[in-house]
Parts: sequence; C-alpha cells; structure tokens
Amino acid sequence: MLLFAFAAKSMAPLRSPLVRPAALPRAACARCAVTASADFDEALSGMLKQAEESGSFESAVESWIGRLDESFIPMLAGRVEAADMSEEGLPSADAPREKELLQALALRSEKGL
Repeated sequence: MLLFAFAAKSMAPLRSPLVRPAALPRAACARCAVTASADFDEALSGMLKQAEESGSFESAVESWIGRLDESFIPMLAGRVEAADMSEEGLPSADAPREKELLQALALRSEKGL
C-alpha cells in the first residue's frame, strides 16, 4: 500500500512556482497579427478570384484547402458575421461571396479535411 502511494506521488507532474512562461514582446505580437492578417487577405482574395474564374466555390476550396491555416475559417466567419451585423446596413461588395465561400468551406469540412 505504501509503495502504491509513493508511486502515485512520484508520477505527479513537477511544477515550480518560479518557472513562468516567457511572454512575447508586444512588437512581436503586432508583427504576428499583421502577418496573419496579410496571409488571410491573400488567401481570401485568391480563393474569391479562383471561384470567379472557375465559376465554383467548391473547386476554389479544394484547391486552397491545403494552404489554409487553422485560423482562416474563424476569421472568415467573424468577417461574415460583422458584415451581417453592420450598423450601416451596407456590407462590402464581397460580403455575399465571402458568405458563399464560408458555406463551401463548412460543407468541405463536414466531409473531412
């Protein structure tokens, strides 16, 4: 019994109250946000252009799905939601196409990446 209690205690993860994760400098976070935004804008415009050229959002999604990171769909969903909730009532010219792209991405993700 004593051996079991010792083994359970020794398997507990070691934590040191003095060790804290290092925080990124504020400038580094700003650069990350700019990079993510630039990548998002580039991917979005590329997908919209390809969908226009091919006439199909599904083919654009298939072509771009491997190049998208995990933040693309949530960012696009936020953008679509913001356009829907716009106080001006005038969403951008791309809003309907972005919504259709989001629907195509959702359908594709249901099938599995």
